[in-house]
Amino acid sequence: MIVVHWLAASPNRWKKFVANRVAEIQQTTTPGTWGHVARIENPADAISRGMSAALLIDFDIWWQGPAWLNQPKRFWPNIVRTSDCIFDADQLEEKPATSLPIVHEALSIFKLKSSLTDLVNIILKDRRSRQNGLLTTVELEMALQNLVRVSQQESFPNDIGSIKSSGQVKPTSKLKSLSPILVDGILRVRGRLHNAPIPYSQKQPMILDSKHPLTLLIVRHYHVKFLHAGPQLLMAAVRSKFWPTRLRNLARTITHRCLNCFRCFRSK
Repeated sequence: MIVVHWLAASPNRWKKFVANRVAEIQQTTTPGTWGHVARIENPADAISRGMSAALLIDFDIWWQGPAWLNQPKRFWPNIVRTSDCIFDADQLEEKPATSLPIVHEALSIFKLKSSLTDLVNIILKDRRSRQNGLLTTVELEMALQNLVRVSQQESFPNDIGSIKSSGQVKPTSKLKSLSPILVDGILRVRGRLHNAPIPYSQKQPMILDSKHPLTLLIVRHYHVKFLHAGPQLLMAAVRSKFWPTRLRNLARTITHRCLNCFRCFRSK
């Protein structure tokens, strides 16, 4: 059950060994395809607990598997959503909370560089000086989430405070329609796609303020990454991981102000 719990969450929550494997599994499969076999119905559990060969001969589960395995999937056991509280701290393999190594005055850190890649490299500069080797995808994702966390604290301090105190934002909040939740200190859209076969980041994307400098860097990054995508494709790409407010207007603005796009259409 602990493995199902790991796969249902972002890899960045877990320690490096678990995080690397969870990230690889989530990239090659969808969490919704993974199920759980109870200990009493798990064929491998009998061997790991030292069942003798004589008893194994008459152990039907070893030879045939659980009875429900031969039935249509609708009769298979339902996956119960788990929470951290049912596991010991040692089982969870959750890494300690970390913060940005350097936090400048509000917004100033986001003005140090003109691209998202350069900004992430600033956050990881201290790590580069202490360790050798290439940066991992987990480290890059951690740095990005730290930046998002700081930007949200600057953009939505009242909403974060409301969720911490009462579990929901105020009725007058501009985020009310998103039903935001706080996961690892990051505001995410609650969503209704818990069982959908899509990545976790797409089920509950991180909320961004369209007026924040980080949001501008992120949308520009996706515009270039997807080969100077138009507004519709750009919106779809960004929302695979983030949920900026007023994204449509921002996507149009960035597309229309892109110098390369302007030159390309002008030459036609």
